[in-house]
Amino acid sequence: MSETTIQREIMLALGRHPNVRIWRNNTGNAVAGARYIRIDKPTTVTLQAGDWIVKHGSRIQYGLCIGSSDLIGLRVINGVAQFLACEVKDKGKATPEQENFLKVVRSLGGCSVLARSPEEAVSQIVCGELGL
Repeated sequence: MSETTIQREIMLALGRHPNVRIWRNNTGNAVAGARYIRIDKPTTVTLQAGDWIVKHGSRIQYGLCIGSSDLIGLRVINGVAQFLACEVKDKGKATPEQENFLKVVRSLGGCSVLARSPEEAVSQIVCGELGL
């Protein structure tokens, strides 16, 4: 199962629990500029149909931060919401930045887990240390 499929399955599994809300945390960067020119025909500068030129562009980063988890959300325990971070992996391991993010969330009282399956995520988040 791919990491994307595992993420989707985890979101569905956690979504069945009334005390958990989870969202996908897309991270990355893009370019935005003052003027966009769409190229609809190939040109002599090797652009292809559908390519874009951004003039006066600047880089924009999105997502919480470098290393932030794939899924973020809240779990409610005794009426109190707790921040939730779930890093999803298929076979690989978390990067040092991802491990640090999970550690920081945990150190500040949040719930952070690395999950490789929906069952593992539910076990750690729903049935975890505070026992929802």
